Amino acid sequence: LNISECMTSSSRLTQSEILKPESEIIEDLYVISPSIVNDRTRIHKKQEIGNKISYIKLFSIVGNEVIFYQSMNSYSVEIDLTNLQSGMYLVKGFDSTNAVLFTKKIIKK
Repeated sequence: LNISECMTSSSRLTQSEILKPESEIIEDLYVISPSIVNDRTRIHKKQEIGNKISYIKLFSIVGNEVIFYQSMNSYSVEIDLTNLQSGMYLVKGFDSTNAVLFTKKIIKK
């Protein structure tokens, strides 16, 4: 029995999604656009169901927290990166229970 035989026609998961760890599937629910940024970027959940983003932390590539946005409780968040230096950053989103919803990479021009 292979994976394609196990999937029903109503299934929405692709074969590659089935093989991913659960944490990667959850992270795929969140989109960051654009990921190469001049000043602002937006993170949103593909479907507005389940846990909302309660707060965001932005880290430099060496692990220093550089931005903290709190009490958003939203499916969509806009982040202003105007005052940051050029470079690579990691964005972590958390729900109201402090669980990590996603970790995404962005590049500030």
